[in-house]
Amino acid sequence: MSQCQGDPQEPPQLNWYVDPIELLRRAGRGNLSTQAGLAMLSGLGLDGVQAVGGSMTFATEQFDGISEAHLLLETPGKASSRCWLSMRAT
Repeated sequence: MSQCQGDPQEPPQLNWYVDPIELLRRAGRGNLSTQAGLAMLSGLGLDGVQAVGGSMTFATEQFDGISEAHLLLETPGKASSRCWLSMRAT
């Protein structure tokens, strides 16, 4: 994994950040399906997702591109364990 990091002298060309739950709330105003999906997040253990973010570096000397993504959880143990258990159950 250490080879898949960007060069410290060459910062990423794109940094991004999204609050996925707030994005769904705003985009889904007045949409019953979206509201129902948001209501189910708690039962799935996904209501603890606070943010998704990352960076992208294009056309480095060694790689065509490098992407990084991070997930910020309110209570990592609660949300991730529920997700893991529900995926294993299917």
